[in-house]
Amino acid sequence: MAAVLSTSGDGSGGGGDALTLDFISGLTNEEKLLIIVGSAGAVLLIVLLVVCLVGEVCPLHTVLYKDERSLGSRPGSLSSSRNLGNSRSQSRDDLDTPRPAKKRPERTGLLDGLSLQSRGRDSTYSSMSDSGRHSPTPTLASFRSAPLSGSSESVLERSGAGQLNFSLQYQTNGDRQIGKLHINVQEARDLPSRDYVGTCDPFVRVTLLREKRSLRGSRSSVVCEFLTRTLRHTRSPSFNQTFSAEIVKPDLKDCALKLTVFDEDRYGSATEMGSVTQPLRVLKKLITSEAIQTVSEDIRPSSKTYGELLFGLSYLPTAQRLTLTISRGSALMTSRVTEDIQQFCPYVRAFLLSGSGRLIKKKKTAAKPAGASPIFDETVVFDLPFAQLEVVTVLVCVFHRPPEVAHNSNGASGDPGDDPPEGRQPPSRRELCVGKVAVGRHVRGDAAVTHWISMMQSPRRTVSQWHCLR
Repeated sequence: MAAVLSTSGDGSGGGGDALTLDFISGLTNEEKLLIIVGSAGAVLLIVLLVVCLVGEVCPLHTVLYKDERSLGSRPGSLSSSRNLGNSRSQSRDDLDTPRPAKKRPERTGLLDGLSLQSRGRDSTYSSMSDSGRHSPTPTLASFRSAPLSGSSESVLERSGAGQLNFSLQYQTNGDRQIGKLHINVQEARDLPSRDYVGTCDPFVRVTLLREKRSLRGSRSSVVCEFLTRTLRHTRSPSFNQTFSAEIVKPDLKDCALKLTVFDEDRYGSATEMGSVTQPLRVLKKLITSEAIQTVSEDIRPSSKTYGELLFGLSYLPTAQRLTLTISRGSALMTSRVTEDIQQFCPYVRAFLLSGSGRLIKKKKTAAKPAGASPIFDETVVFDLPFAQLEVVTVLVCVFHRPPEVAHNSNGASGDPGDDPPEGRQPPSRRELCVGKVAVGRHVRGDAAVTHWISMMQSPRRTVSQWHCLR
């Protein structure tokens, strides 16, 4: 002990270290291990306390803050009064400062990835009736909460247009230079359904083309053209029709066969679903032998459009009335119905169809001479119960009526918005259809479905949009 005291009092500054070393050297191995374990336990306890106080993982955190949360949730607590004061001050600030425009949430399901065909044009929204806009009727609430999910098969465009099977055979008689090309249209499979109903009425137009080459380039001319019969209510028609064309054998290598599949629509013009083009020079055995050449080709979908039409849709729940406001057309394909644009006399027919395609009601506008971009500015109204709004389809067709054709069988003009009397004949064959578009909840086409759902979610308001005519 005297040695230790003398060492600590020499003032050299190393007395503390010497005491520590002497203390440690005097401990047994069991005492050293106990000190190490105790120190580690103390550090671990401190870490656990910090985690429980900061994070919500530890159950101790819930116990510590349970009373504080229950106190803050009481109506008269200090924290609730602070929140109330903050909300009041925030509401006052909102009145003083302009509120930024709210972004509409992205829709999922039916409208996910849908793009309007009129992306470059702004849709027009105008109020139809300001009175009673906020009337809390059950029908109005069901409109605003209309679900966006639906059958994706009825909305999404198909990637293809089916398959077409046909056969070719070239036969010669006594003269080896002149023969007949036999074209047999066998069948089509998996054709796309009509936009507004789950079936179609297909027929095939067979066109034999001859390509002429010159220094100016190459152009095709029609050698002959045939039409098959129309088969009703089928997407896999079996035609089995044969057509023959007389052609010189050396000209076969310059010819091509084009088969175009159409859907015959009783309400408007035939819709081109797709086509198959087969150059005859590819079929080597067709020229060298008289064997039958069977061909099976995928139908290339058609992307033809015949102009655009701007119209608006609105529904008045209290009166159960659907209003179609036809505004104007743009770049209508007048050459489809008349050679002289000065004689172009367009008007619009609107057909209200059931879910099965049955005609419920039809309306029309007045016919007036106009150019390729006519202005209609007319409205047609359909009485439609709310329960049928989910299943009906509106088919809008642009027709051409020559000025000399009378408005009805008696020669009187009448009211163009009224339905024709019973027993009235369908539109004259001279009244050709320029194009048509169908809108509804379950039609095929992104823009048509988007327009209809926008109308359903905005009752008493006219939602206008451009549509491509087919």
